[in-house]
Amino acid sequence: MVQHRTKNGDQPDDYWKLTKDLRSTVNRLSPGAFERAQELFSRKLRGSLDYERCTVKELTRFSLHRQLLKAQEGSLESHRHGDGASSRMESEQEKASLVALLEKADNDQGFDRFLDLPPELRACVYDSYFRLLLEMNDESLTSPLPPPITEVCSVLRKETLKPFYQTCFLDLRFEESSGNYRMAEKESRFFLNAPPSHVAMVRKIKLRCEFRTGGLWFPVAVETDIGTGAVPAKTELLNGTSLT
Repeated sequence: MVQHRTKNGDQPDDYWKLTKDLRSTVNRLSPGAFERAQELFSRKLRGSLDYERCTVKELTRFSLHRQLLKAQEGSLESHRHGDGASSRMESEQEKASLVALLEKADNDQGFDRFLDLPPELRACVYDSYFRLLLEMNDESLTSPLPPPITEVCSVLRKETLKPFYQTCFLDLRFEESSGNYRMAEKESRFFLNAPPSHVAMVRKIKLRCEFRTGGLWFPVAVETDIGTGAVPAKTELLNGTSLT
């Protein structure tokens, strides 16, 4: 099942869902066209094939291969759109039906033998997944709860929890109040709600704050990688200056 973010996706349990907000770029579309544009955008994020670019013959072959059509139906489509009927226009209704059939199959498909894969291959999947989360959230997470993949079973939890916290940047913003700086309320959720064992796994932190001098505000942002064993610790200003 494909899940999409609610509102602006700023909730700590929403960041891992696909974004579906395209109003800034397609706000002139009709409601029906807008919903379709959202679905196509969602499929692109998942790396799914754009079936609307395929011919009816190709869609029929895909459907037969995935056993979504019976052989007799496939033979009928081949007869209608084969070489003998090349001068006819392809039926838009038939194409739309095949596209809907294949897209539904994509949305409903699952893979129930993941734990049968070698651990090294599973680790590659985790790494790609967590890096995708970063790309979807501007390279940092404000107050992340572990994604659902860490809750599937004890095996996956053991394999994914630590890599998740070692891959993702924890975004912390500090606000000035009466001359003192304190962590913003939204950013403090992680430390208030996460178990200490989870906090201890965090290795990458992005710190943001603004200093006031002479009536002017100066933003400062620093990225810190605490390191993991053989990987040395590193602190870097966001303008690229290495501090350690």
